[in-house]
Amino acid sequence: MAEQKPSGCKGCLIGALCVFGVMLLVLGITGYFGYRKLVSLRDQYTEIKPLALPVVNYSQADLDAVKKRIDQFMAVARANNTNADLSLSANDLNALLASQGLSNRIYVTLTNKSLVGQISVPLEDVGVRLFLKGRYLNGVGVFDVGCANGGLSVKVKEISVGGKALPEYYMSNIREMNYAQNITNTATKEALQRLQQVEIDDNRLVLKVGGTNQLH
Repeated sequence: MAEQKPSGCKGCLIGALCVFGVMLLVLGITGYFGYRKLVSLRDQYTEIKPLALPVVNYSQADLDAVKKRIDQFMAVARANNTNADLSLSANDLNALLASQGLSNRIYVTLTNKSLVGQISVPLEDVGVRLFLKGRYLNGVGVFDVGCANGGLSVKVKEISVGGKALPEYYMSNIREMNYAQNITNTATKEALQRLQQVEIDDNRLVLKVGGTNQLH
């Protein structure tokens, strides 16, 4: 599939999953720890090889069908006069991510009412070149996805890197951030403001704008 730039709601999800890269940037600029501490943090939370993520098997026809359902849902939400639900499987989400050229960077699963993301980020790709050149952030994050204050909410519950939990010192701040707040597309923001419920049910991500007229 041709690589495209992420946009709209799909783009905000991708940005949320890339919070790991932002976290490492925060670690890298915290001069309080000094050089030796930074070396220790780098060695604990980054690796020199990427993580091999599961392969996404999804046909172009299936991907086109998912994109069509999303477009229909967003149009209904913006119209503000009809009820609709949008139900997406983990496979749907991974296909959307792969269509953005991110199949070797992100892989998500839906389980236990949470979205879990495996990620392998070359830190140079997120602007962290100094001191971390050639290093990868290979981690697992658990995300809370819901709706709050008339919009989408994506927050991090837990992060582990290389099997090690991120220290609570950092998690206490990271958990407060809503990574869906950075949506800039006006049409997408208008649609998401109509969200009445976002939940993970039966291993599917379900977005609702007020009713039972489901598109699936």
